[in-house]
Amino acid sequence: MTYAFLNRCGLNESIATVKSYECIDIIESAYDAAQDGVPLFGIFRTATTYSQSMIWDLLENAKAALLQLCQKILSALTNLQVNNVRLVKKYQEILLERVDKLQYPIVHKTFVYPELKNYPAIIAATSIEKDIVQLRQDIQNPDVVMSVSKVGARIDSLLRDFSRQVLGAPVAVDNLQSSVVSIVEKKARGKSILTEITRANLVDYMNQIDHYKRDKDMLTQLKRAINEDYLALKAMYTSATANSEQTIKGSLRYQMNPDKETFIAQEYNRYADIHVEMLRLFNGFITIYNTAFNTVLSILDEKITDRRNLIVQMFTVTGVLAAVNTKDVGSRLNPITTPK
Repeated sequence: MTYAFLNRCGLNESIATVKSYECIDIIESAYDAAQDGVPLFGIFRTATTYSQSMIWDLLENAKAALLQLCQKILSALTNLQVNNVRLVKKYQEILLERVDKLQYPIVHKTFVYPELKNYPAIIAATSIEKDIVQLRQDIQNPDVVMSVSKVGARIDSLLRDFSRQVLGAPVAVDNLQSSVVSIVEKKARGKSILTEITRANLVDYMNQIDHYKRDKDMLTQLKRAINEDYLALKAMYTSATANSEQTIKGSLRYQMNPDKETFIAQEYNRYADIHVEMLRLFNGFITIYNTAFNTVLSILDEKITDRRNLIVQMFTVTGVLAAVNTKDVGSRLNPITTPK
């Protein structure tokens, strides 16, 4: 297995397992055999079998990690509500008095963090599966031989269109993961805002940024979407690779060439390259799926940390802990941490 082949296949190593690498090692061996013109349909059957096994493994690993992250963030959200927000309400009057006496107002620099409904968009609602089926039919068309470069261009277009439909903007195909992060961060954070907290606006501002129910509902929706998109990607891959062996058999049966051996070798090379391009397509879909949900969840975690730090700051600078003279408050406030 070579690093160059991993890159050609678009493998996302952040979610790859030992099984993923074992599968791609076998796929590369099959690819090398096809490139050498070995006239055996079995090498394509082997490549197809292990490609599906690798895609299944990556999807399962991505889904499991995302659902685990959802649970972790739900715990953080609950802790924020129980250990921080309720304390603000409990000691609201003392906070108001102390904030009014501060020499300088408390400044909160944050983001809008707009409400995200059904974001990323559900994959099943997109036209991508239909477009992939069309690509497959074009590749199988015995009357028109698609070059590998044309297939690659179509796949780049499909990746951009997939991103446009699920994220609202096209990705940069040559920098897929970073591009997805950039798109989702902009959407999930919204614009930057700066607020001075005074006695006059403290209660309203805290009510304004208390999104417990909204964020809890969002986590529920995200968990459902993670599972639904996992199933949609599996179904899409199954549809796109159905009867894949017939693709090359059909071409070899219907095409005519006086130099059969040369032609067959060229066809094996072409279909080996096309197979790698199709792997790049689905690895790209998985990267967008995993990175998009992971970024949305990370921004939600960032927001929870931001709210917790603000509350700790308010209790610290106002000296409310000393004023109420209770260890309970201090023990229940979480320490300030650096947002991720």
